[in-house]
Amino acid sequence: MRADVTRFLNDRLDWNLLRTFLVIMQERSVSRAAARLHLTQPAVSQALKRLEDTLGRNLIQRRGPHFEPTRAGEEVYRIASDIYGHMSRLETELDDRSDDITGSIRLLSVSPIASGGFGEIH
Repeated sequence: MRADVTRFLNDRLDWNLLRTFLVIMQERSVSRAAARLHLTQPAVSQALKRLEDTLGRNLIQRRGPHFEPTRAGEEVYRIASDIYGHMSRLETELDDRSDDITGSIRLLSVSPIASGGFGEIH
């Protein structure tokens, strides 16, 4: 892939298109993906077409009501799955760090020698 195309994809590729493709592949159906994403079937089909146009590759081969991923589709699915896994960890990682308390604690204690009224000296 040429450097200018790679830079374009890095700067412009919409995560929502990848996420939609990820769900299409998981559900093995555009209609079921639409239901899961709370979108219409035409909106999911359009997102798939936009992703294919952006990448310049067909990602699925339709066979009647069923489809099979192309080689490019399998690779995009693998990459999208990796990205989703990393993004899913963001909240967990950020939550764990916010629970950490850092800093110094200074404890002072009053000795019975200095405050005879609070304790007996033995």
